[in-house]
Amino acid sequence: MARTVVSVGFEIPGGKAKDTSLNSKASLLDYDVAIINPNIVAFYGYGEKYLGKPCLTDSQSFELKEALGHWRREILQAVEAGKTVFLLLDTLQEVYVATGEKTYSGTGKNRQTNRFVTLETNYALVPGAIEIVNAKGQSMQLLPRQINSAI
Repeated sequence: MARTVVSVGFEIPGGKAKDTSLNSKASLLDYDVAIINPNIVAFYGYGEKYLGKPCLTDSQSFELKEALGHWRREILQAVEAGKTVFLLLDTLQEVYVATGEKTYSGTGKNRQTNRFVTLETNYALVPGAIEIVNAKGQSMQLLPRQINSAI
């Protein structure tokens, strides 16, 4: 039986998998295996910054929050349906997104608009209460296999 594979957010060379972007509304239920890379750089590029991190426009914020919510639901549904889902959790990416709330101060030419933002990450597409710790390492050391002597 042939398995159907989808890659989300990156391309798998060789044409054995259907490639789709994080912007798509694809359903993971159409595939047996999903491999997802939540790299959100495409949403912000090299635009405005706030506190040293990218700050999305209102439109970009809406697109990112909608995409993260879509994939969170899709991953959960796929796992509940018995599908295989791999998450390639690369480097943590933090961006400021607009909350939609604004305040105004001053009048006439001196009027100022204050836009409220909140921090969002690429790991937000992971459903449930899975705690993710971002760490970097240089090497891995395998320990010898221990056999239980009580058997």
